[in-house]
Amino acid sequence: MSDPFLALFIPATRPERFYKAASSGADAIVIDLEDAVAAHDRASARRTLRALLPTQALPGEVIIRVNGPRTADHDEDVRLLEDLPSSIGIMLAKTEQCEDVSRLADLLPGRFTIGLVETATGIANARHLAPLCTRVAFGSIDYANSIGAVHSTRALLAARSELVFASALSRAAAPLDGVTTSIGDESEIESDASVARELGFRGKLLIHPKQVVPALRGMAPPAADLEHARAVLAAGRGDAHGVDGTMVDAPVVEAARRIAEDHDRIHRRIDAVACRSPSTS
Repeated sequence: MSDPFLALFIPATRPERFYKAASSGADAIVIDLEDAVAAHDRASARRTLRALLPTQALPGEVIIRVNGPRTADHDEDVRLLEDLPSSIGIMLAKTEQCEDVSRLADLLPGRFTIGLVETATGIANARHLAPLCTRVAFGSIDYANSIGAVHSTRALLAARSELVFASALSRAAAPLDGVTTSIGDESEIESDASVARELGFRGKLLIHPKQVVPALRGMAPPAADLEHARAVLAAGRGDAHGVDGTMVDAPVVEAARRIAEDHDRIHRRIDAVACRSPSTS
């Protein structure tokens, strides 16, 4: 399995923060032209990005979140991307309809594309949207608001599971879970990421560099799972046998190998991020 994919939002109006965000240990920065930017500032932000991004070398992937297809800013956001290098990806806010994603693919072919699913219509169409995107992501706060639900694990379980199923069904990359609004509570960030991992997500949207390490910790297999996995692998292959009083056969051995590999890979990444010790202010 691939490493967890962490995408860190940064407002398009804060270009002085782009490099620091891109150096945080996240896989990508998402330069936000939607919620993080007031409507009257978007034209100016687009001018800045048009001048800056072709010349500024940033580590990791760069993605621009464009406004939804039925908004006043959408077409101008797309025109901006047409003027930028094809290595810059797209996150489509309020992804709901297949024709909207297909139109972007026609206008901007070959781009890394994240479909941000934030509404009941988007969830209902997820099995058709997932094959058209590089991967989908869950806009959990907007989704909860759109259906009048509490933003809680229990309330959002069905929608999250549908995105995981839709991605697996289409053989697309596993989806990204939504943001945790707490910046300073590492236990909450880690817990949210752990729940996402259990459900089958392989990444998360972040809003601050301080969230990178706790999100990675949450995406790593827990200690008890790792201990059992190592016991299974130490027992070796063969016919169905038992470890710690539980049945172990070939699929269980394969799962154990994946758990051990995930743990080692993610913790190497945590160590690498910690060694950078960037300012997270």
